[in-house]
Amino acid sequence: MPLTIKASSLLSALASLILAWPAVGSAADEAKVTNIAPNPGAEKGQAGKLPEGWSHYRNTPAKAGITEKVRHGGKRSAYLKVTGFGKDGCAYTGITVGRTDCIKGPKAISVKPNTKYYFSFFIKGEGFAGKIIVKPCGFKSNGGSVDQDIPGIEVIPKTGWLRHMGSFITGAETEQVVLMFHVSGLKNRDVKLGAVFYIDDVCFGINESDAKMELLGWRGEAMAKDLWMIPDNFARKIRHISDEELFEAMDLTRPGMEDISKAVKSRDYTAAYRAWAAYWERMHQEKPTPPATQESPGESRFDLAAA
Repeated sequence: MPLTIKASSLLSALASLILAWPAVGSAADEAKVTNIAPNPGAEKGQAGKLPEGWSHYRNTPAKAGITEKVRHGGKRSAYLKVTGFGKDGCAYTGITVGRTDCIKGPKAISVKPNTKYYFSFFIKGEGFAGKIIVKPCGFKSNGGSVDQDIPGIEVIPKTGWLRHMGSFITGAETEQVVLMFHVSGLKNRDVKLGAVFYIDDVCFGINESDAKMELLGWRGEAMAKDLWMIPDNFARKIRHISDEELFEAMDLTRPGMEDISKAVKSRDYTAAYRAWAAYWERMHQEKPTPPATQESPGESRFDLAAA
């Protein structure tokens, strides 16, 4: 049964949680570094062309670029479309976040050796029965290939946006990486002619919390404050995530959130939303309301359907 919650209350709660989100990192300066993925929302670049800072390799016929017709956040997303197959009947192509020719990476993403990194992204598509591989490829500081054996994750693009997350540890000589979305499959069995997938809201960095919060599309104090100014944008974004993803992004170990945590563990999301609403009402009573100059949203409502 749908649970109706005031948009203003839910907005306030998310803003509060984001402002209080604990950074995961060993040093304060590293905690300030959030998303180091180049052009993570594919917003920079010409429509139909590759996003700035990305690459495309096509051992078999394919098209890749920016589209404004399909998007998760912002105004654009990146896409890859299979337009042909090799003589063996297989597709072998891909798109990368970071610049590379799959042999060297002179303009890849700068990273530190022997360091754990996290990545997340949203993907949707059609025409895929087999999985595509999403994995980092590592390079030396001069761009020379050094580590193409970093394990990745496997995903099947579906018709709706899905968020995926992974992690890896760089090698002793790895100082640059790209994040590769790799298609390799047999015609009709794994991938159909014209199969296409879209990528948006990529996050890459040392902080696991950043990768998790990217699912909301907002991070940092400035962005949290901006939420008060864009309630319509908030409502649009919040509809894109599932109950499980929303509560996964919260730190439910914080004092006062025990009832929420208990409900989430039992997968009773209706009870979780009610506990969250009660938690926020308590917080709202203890703290002053935002100044009038912040133009907090009014009493508009929207429904969140509990799973």
